[in-house]
Amino acid sequence: MNYADLPFCKQFLFTCEDHLLSHLILFLWLCVLFYPPSARQLFRKMPLLFLLAPVTAAVNWGMAGILQNTPLMLLLWLLIALSFTLWSMWVWHRPFWHCLAAVCMAGIMESSLSVIFIHLLYACFPMASPEHIPPILTMCLLWLTLPPLHFALSVFPGRLWQKERFCTYLEQAYDPRRTALLLAALAAAFVALNHMQYGIQPAYLADYLLVVAVMAILVAALVFHLTLRDMDLRKLNLQKDMLLRQQLYAQTLEELQEELRTFRHDCRNLLTGLMEEQEDGVLSRSFQELETGFEKRLGEKIRAASQIGNVHIPQIRGLLLCKITQMAEQNIPCRLEVLYPVNRAAMDIWDLVRCLGILMDNAAEAALDTAKPWVEILLLQEGPVLTLRISNPWTGTADPENFWKDGWSTRGRGRGTGLFSYQKILKKYPGASSSACWKGGVFTQELTITEPGGRS
Repeated sequence: MNYADLPFCKQFLFTCEDHLLSHLILFLWLCVLFYPPSARQLFRKMPLLFLLAPVTAAVNWGMAGILQNTPLMLLLWLLIALSFTLWSMWVWHRPFWHCLAAVCMAGIMESSLSVIFIHLLYACFPMASPEHIPPILTMCLLWLTLPPLHFALSVFPGRLWQKERFCTYLEQAYDPRRTALLLAALAAAFVALNHMQYGIQPAYLADYLLVVAVMAILVAALVFHLTLRDMDLRKLNLQKDMLLRQQLYAQTLEELQEELRTFRHDCRNLLTGLMEEQEDGVLSRSFQELETGFEKRLGEKIRAASQIGNVHIPQIRGLLLCKITQMAEQNIPCRLEVLYPVNRAAMDIWDLVRCLGILMDNAAEAALDTAKPWVEILLLQEGPVLTLRISNPWTGTADPENFWKDGWSTRGRGRGTGLFSYQKILKKYPGASSSACWKGGVFTQELTITEPGGRS
């Protein structure tokens, strides 16, 4: 008895088992790309995967009269991809595009390898066609062979990709959405390619399987190459970061040496001027005033060089070093205050870099219009809340109604695109809020980023 001769209920049951098997293998590859969930997470969240199998099987049976062949397969894959993406967001607490990219990558590996394994399994039976294999025997063989084979092959990329390396690549990518959409298109192409197996002549079956295997290897090699390139870029950025820090320290040391020379010169002049003045307390008070001023300037230099070390996000630290160096070249004193380590933010890191860059550029430009320019930057991490505050002197007038409009600027038309872009970025993050105030000739911009579930 072949599959078509079975009663309807048994056909549906075998279809559910087939979907369940593919879902479990897809979950296996997701664990390679992310990391295996804890036993508690599996106990609480895995049952949804068992419920997803009959849902996709029902869609398969319900839409079979409307859609056929490749369109039906693409519809099923879209449903599975979206369901697994939402489930992955729930399990691994990752952004939507990160989870979609991982699901598509896992789907490519699952579909391509399963096709190859199944045909190799059929080749082991001396029968004219797979339809002659009893359905129960087929399902038993698939359950006994496919998961171990996928697990054995998943060990290899699991060793090459260290824990969280794929996630790190997605986090560091300039546009994770494009990466996810590209992998989704490749996954859809593999779905169409896999459906072609039913029309392949036996003489060309080996060539077809070879093409599927080569394409799967090329896609995996491409993603692996991108992760390695990302590591190289991060190492290069880290080296640039270290170079900027060394330049900042070298500049600070030069300024300290100049302070020491000035202090020595002032001491010599003071001693010369007070040689004949021996009134009680005059010499002591003069030295005390000179020493106090020197210690204040010295402490400010040392503190500025050490504060940057509390920023543990390489992209943010690199931007701060670059902007502080640029301000120093423009003779704008910049005071950086980072009281506690800053190591995370509930925002895409590149969006945060863009926001910080816009605020610092605006502060530097506004400060240059004043007689005594300066900029103060405060970064404060308090649990789930990250606060950024930038202050600068300002002699202009504010227009609250037009402040966030595209093109509005205190410097005239065609300049004010930064703050409008800044507000556009913040609209993507419910936990991010911004405020601005100007009082006593000081303009202050504040950005607060709160993690989901945290309290500001």
